[in-house]
Amino acid sequence: LQIKFWMIFDRPVDRKKLRWLAVLMQGAGSAQMLLFVGLN
Repeated sequence: LQIKFWMIFDRPVDRKKLRWLAVLMQGAGSAQMLLFVGLN
């Protein structure tokens, strides 16, 4: 999934935006995992 994602957005101009997007997505994923583990 991640490989396809990076292949689709493989443009130099979008790299900065994608970096922030990836950071936000990772942060959201971590928060969800912590919530999931905390609830169980």
